[in-house]
Amino acid sequence: MSENKEVTIKEKEALSRASGEMTAESIKYVPRVDIVETEEGIVLKADLPGVSQEQLTVNIEDGQLSIAGLVDEVSAQRKPVHLEYGIGGFGRNFKLSNALDASKATATLKDGVLTLTLPKAESLKPRNIAVTAL
Repeated sequence: MSENKEVTIKEKEALSRASGEMTAESIKYVPRVDIVETEEGIVLKADLPGVSQEQLTVNIEDGQLSIAGLVDEVSAQRKPVHLEYGIGGFGRNFKLSNALDASKATATLKDGVLTLTLPKAESLKPRNIAVTAL
């Protein structure tokens, strides 16, 4: 995977819709994500260092998941030696499967990591069928 991944036009459009304050031109970062399938659904973890809850927008609309926001300013009290994330906007956009129940999605932000859980639709989960002897 390229270290300097370019933001696609679709991701820029999603960011513009998701955050009224930001424009597509202000996107500087594409956060790295891990997506894991479990028996219960999909878990997405996105690296968002320096992002506060107030500066983060997670939106599901028309089968699209959009993650957008703004990276905090570097504090004047801190004297960084090396920065890979600076000030600027970020955004990611994902197409969701119909097999997921977006209405039951949950999200948490802790220690710079966004964890988004999308459960599978009940109708698609494996189930046991009772067998009746005749």
